Amino acid sequence: MPCIICPPELTFYKLSGSQVKDEWGLPSDVWSMACMIWEIVFSDVMLAQGSDDNNRLIYEMMKLIGPLPERWKPYWNSKTLMVQLCYGCNLTIDPDAAWKKRCPTENDGDATDGVITVVDLLRDMLCWELVARPTAADLLLHPWFAT
Repeated sequence: MPCIICPPELTFYKLSGSQVKDEWGLPSDVWSMACMIWEIVFSDVMLAQGSDDNNRLIYEMMKLIGPLPERWKPYWNSKTLMVQLCYGCNLTIDPDAAWKKRCPTENDGDATDGVITVVDLLRDMLCWELVARPTAADLLLHPWFAT
């Protein structure tokens, strides 16, 4: 599976040398589908900056979702990433600001209703915990799919 649509549970399974439980399933497909929806709607790759470096990929995920779950922290090499990005600085995690920065806007700087609706959908789909991701049936009820 390409890294740019790979769900975090699979990324951490690889990073841990298979020490993290293989917990992927249909909710993992929901994550990948969210990445593909972003690419189709906005003609851009959602997690492109991390496509060749798992540490950077995890950081890009964190910027959109929030802090890592505790169980995965031992497998993420944040020190290497800090040296690569900004030696000695703090890595900022503010999902609301990250989404706002990434969303296309109108001339007045506000996102359109359509953009707001799809971003709302994607934010529901992209979460660390598999059990918190919507099912396919839940997704079909979202307003974005109804339009």
